[in-house]
Amino acid sequence: PFPPLASQAMTFIVGGEVPPEEAGFQNFRITGYSKNGGPVVTPPGVLELDMGDRCRVHVAFDHREPAADGKFHAAIWQDTPLDPHDEVLDAEKVFTVPSSIDWTPWEGYIDIPITSAISPGSEYGLYVKIMGITGGDIFTPYLANVITIVGAPPTLKIVDIKANGGT
Repeated sequence: PFPPLASQAMTFIVGGEVPPEEAGFQNFRITGYSKNGGPVVTPPGVLELDMGDRCRVHVAFDHREPAADGKFHAAIWQDTPLDPHDEVLDAEKVFTVPSSIDWTPWEGYIDIPITSAISPGSEYGLYVKIMGITGGDIFTPYLANVITIVGAPPTLKIVDIKANGGT
């Protein structure tokens, strides 16, 4: 008969998209960030970091269905005229989640080393994506102005002993 009769709820896929409840991952978000694994700052709080620190980004999501291997890609970004989310520093970390029949909460973290590739300032944002899974990359919301880099990067001074009268 038309329309078809169904004993369960029907799902319509629009434009080839997979409904979030069927993708295996849902509610992917940044739950906080910390300096070198210390006290956690929750969004939208601001975290101050120095050169040589690590920005530990805490993430969470719900997962169901088969076990999955994926990779977190975390980045500290800034808004530029050519790219609204220009990555300044990034890091990647492999993870595995076990199979689950029901939606199961999962938490993890990834560390971004703070190097001299970033300048002092307060206009930095943060995001994480999951890569390498079936169905394409999954992004957290972009958090703007949550990272402040303080201080100047360390400098190395080379002294020529002979030029200064030394031997």
